[in-house]
Amino acid sequence: MWTQFMDMHSGGGLKEEPYENIYIEAPLKEAELIFYNMFGHNPNRVTCTCCGEDYSTSEYETLREATAFHRNCLHAYKNPKGEIVEQKEARVIGKG
Repeated sequence: MWTQFMDMHSGGGLKEEPYENIYIEAPLKEAELIFYNMFGHNPNRVTCTCCGEDYSTSEYETLREATAFHRNCLHAYKNPKGEIVEQKEARVIGKG
């Protein structure tokens, strides 16, 4: 299980960490504790009340799934065999 912490740029920029996305190999609650121990602050804090949360969090089964969007995949999904399928280009159906 992987947890993604995506900096929401609330307040106008990146937080104290120089990363837009932080990936921690752990379920959400455990990853929040690891995040706190690594960076010294709660990932659920709200630095700027008019802008909202500091980080958006999401859980994924694999790092490959977690990073699909940032590797320019339109989407990633599991096929009936359980394999991850990534679509990197839009499919055009029909003409015009």
